[in-house]
Amino acid sequence: MLNNKIDFQVVIIGAGPAGLSTALYLVKKSPEISSQIIVFEKSTHPRDKVCGGGITPFADKWLNELDINLPENTLQLKSNKIIINKEEYNSGLFRTLPRKEFDNLLYDSAIKKGIIISQNESLLSFDYENNYVLVQTNKREIKTNIIVAADGTQSKTRSTLLNILSLNQPNRIIRGLKVHKKVDKENCLEHINLESIIDFDSGSKNYLSGYAWSFPFIMNEGHYLNIGVVDSNISNSNNSQSMLPALTEFIKNKNLSINKEELSSSPIRWFHPDSIFSGNNVLFVGDAAGVDPLIGDGISFSLGYGDVASQSIINAINKNDFSFSSYKDSLLSHETGIQLSQRLQLAEEYYCENKTTNLIKFISLPENEIQIPKDQDNFHKKNKIEKFFQIIRIKNWWDCKIPQLLAFAYMAFLIQPITITEAMLDYFSISLLLICLFVFGYAVNDLSDIEEDRRSGKSNLLGNYSISKRIIILLSPITIAFSILIYFYNNMSLTILFAYNFILPLLYSVKPFRFKERGILGIITDAAQVHGIPALFILMFVLKFPIQNNNLSYDKILLINICVLWSFIYGIRGIILHQLWDLKNDTKAGIKTFIRQVNSNKICSITKKYIFPFEISLLIIVATLLTEYSLLIVIAALLYMFFDFIKLRYVWKESYDPVPVNSGKYIPPSDFYEVWLPISFLIALTFSNIGFGILLLLHLVFFYKNIWTRIKTIISLIEFSMKEGRKIYKLIKSSLLFFNYF
Repeated sequence: MLNNKIDFQVVIIGAGPAGLSTALYLVKKSPEISSQIIVFEKSTHPRDKVCGGGITPFADKWLNELDINLPENTLQLKSNKIIINKEEYNSGLFRTLPRKEFDNLLYDSAIKKGIIISQNESLLSFDYENNYVLVQTNKREIKTNIIVAADGTQSKTRSTLLNILSLNQPNRIIRGLKVHKKVDKENCLEHINLESIIDFDSGSKNYLSGYAWSFPFIMNEGHYLNIGVVDSNISNSNNSQSMLPALTEFIKNKNLSINKEELSSSPIRWFHPDSIFSGNNVLFVGDAAGVDPLIGDGISFSLGYGDVASQSIINAINKNDFSFSSYKDSLLSHETGIQLSQRLQLAEEYYCENKTTNLIKFISLPENEIQIPKDQDNFHKKNKIEKFFQIIRIKNWWDCKIPQLLAFAYMAFLIQPITITEAMLDYFSISLLLICLFVFGYAVNDLSDIEEDRRSGKSNLLGNYSISKRIIILLSPITIAFSILIYFYNNMSLTILFAYNFILPLLYSVKPFRFKERGILGIITDAAQVHGIPALFILMFVLKFPIQNNNLSYDKILLINICVLWSFIYGIRGIILHQLWDLKNDTKAGIKTFIRQVNSNKICSITKKYIFPFEISLLIIVATLLTEYSLLIVIAALLYMFFDFIKLRYVWKESYDPVPVNSGKYIPPSDFYEVWLPISFLIALTFSNIGFGILLLLHLVFFYKNIWTRIKTIISLIEFSMKEGRKIYKLIKSSLLFFNYF
């Protein structure tokens, strides 16, 4: 029996693959500290867990390094069939073994290496005492230098540390539901062909960001199928969607049935580089840190965590520095972190954007399945660039706000005589000024909401930065913007007007003003700062009003006012939708937005009945005032309305809803505002002077992702319409033949 007063150098919470591989790697790399390691396991081995039981070549790499051989009943598969969009692909091969047998194998290996494992002992709490950590379990109190949190998705260690640090990280949770079914080997294709199946189509058609799996395995000399479904929740669109219908349908296709008593479920935390991976004296591994967000592979990456965590622990002991401040960087540059980052990108592309190209390339890799970039420096530079884009939240404004505002510049180029050189200079100046505006606005908002985001569990990258870096991020866009305006243009009216774009975000977000929580004032302020005033600034900037164009015609002045009002009203609808979608998070964070203070259903009704029709009326007036180009705008609008109708009515089978309550839903007519309206103006410009074609080309290059997505949608809608049209044609033809017969 262990002495309750013994201090251990390393306390590992959890005896699963991550915890045991960390212990085994520590003993392998530094045998002298083996007696100073203890592993706590809340249950008793062997114990089961929801898992496909797949042992990939990536896992084999770590097992070979630890000299662990899989038992004879491990099933070597000959085929790994993956189904995507009804197409079948054959991916890298792997082996299967029941999860409880695999974990028990690691347990036996650790015992043989002399590692102390105390079963039926769980963490209750821990706290800091001087330079040590005081760990309280259900059996004892232990003083240690290092805690390794390997206690799974619902990690007590993780929640305790986040509570100590007053942090609240997003719940990035994969849901899994599985059943083991005993089968007749002679009548089971998976066992006959030694084949595994991963069916992404089964997940998507049941509104899950995941897939269904069927893996054959052998247990107690019997033949079984490990069948399950997984939902990564990475798109956050249907995180309450039941997985049982998907599993039932998948099993039914195999002529099997299930009882609810046979089911087992378990959550898995998925990896994200923005997560917290360590704290003073504490580091996270395995599910507690985050595993594969693409297919939920936990075994391979849990073993990989053991390698990188053990090295960080040895370095900490040698340097007597237990802050683990470099653990995250070590992880992200390790094979494990690189693979997890790549799979996160694939998961976001497929589950959020329905892009399959890179996913298909990935599953078609050779058997070793791991692809480490040859140029590590370039890989990390790319990661830094991506992180910078995340900090400035470019996805929130680049494709959805910038093009719509640039449309005002393109329109002004049409109605005001201007040379191509002047237009190009204005174009780049306006684009850079808008970037500065949105970087500043989102930075102010994030910095003002650090505590609120922590309470609600929302990610806030700026909250992890020092005061000096925050100041640099705030001052840089201000410096760049006003340098352009004062040095190149020296127009005091424009400079003052643009200054309002920097003042309003402060009024909206920063205390004591905090208009965000002052009812309708917050709605007006946001709509003005994001849409109304930028539109006015752009039109004044291009038309050189009032400095050089005091004699603008009445029609042009009216057009400016209608455009600004239209943009402002669209902004009103946009911020109402944003607050509706963020209602749950705002409630958690205690932010009293306008939507929280009023009847949200009533506001939705008012927006649909009055605000949206008013917005569309203003757009019609704008088109009417652009007499020379009205026909082009009308044609673009009619084409958009036609394809939108086909998409909503026949493909998505949804009603036309300008105020969708559910987050992530399509907001009509945003496609027209963001894509087709600016392109219509650019086409008109190009017809008037071929030299303006360079502006069209630049626009297509800068916003190609959003434009290409819409083009692909139109192509698919045309194909759908033609297919349905042929059906109608055949029906009419058959009817005519029928009547002709009589």
